[in-house]
Order: sequence, then structure tokens, then C-alpha cells
Amino acid sequence: MLSYLELTAEDRAKLLNIEEKGSDLRARHRNQALLYYNDGWSAKAIKDHQKLNLDTVYDRRKNWILEGFPLCMTSIGAERLRK
Repeated sequence: MLSYLELTAEDRAKLLNIEEKGSDLRARHRNQALLYYNDGWSAKAIKDHQKLNLDTVYDRRKNWILEGFPLCMTSIGAERLRK
């Protein structure tokens, strides 16, 4: 079960800033899931809270691990992974 994602203090601060002030709603939503993982939420809890498919929640975690912070800044990052 995946229920924790380690983030540096710097990355967490950047994600919080985007979640609170970002203009790209999809990026804010994606970053919120990463923050929930960092807070110890389970993938199922994130899925239920954000009303997402479980695979989407797992993909957000996987993509963070593979791509890191630049992926989370805009919705363009998600589109890049689909190609």
C-alpha cells in the first residue's frame, strides 16, 4: 500500500505555493494529491477525497518520482507523459 511520499521541505513549500496561489486548476489538484501522500494519506483516501480514479492517484505519485517538480508546475506536464 502506498501511503507516504517523501518530499523535501523545499519541494513541499513549492507545492503548497502552487496549490494555494497557482492559476492552473489541474496543476493545483495534482499537487494537492502529492501533499496528501506526504501527509500520510492512502491512495484510496486521496481517490475518495478528490473523486478520482485510483489509477490516476497512483500515476500522480509515479510521475512525481519519475519526473520530479517540473512536472507539477502546469498541466502541460501531464500531457507530456501521455505522448
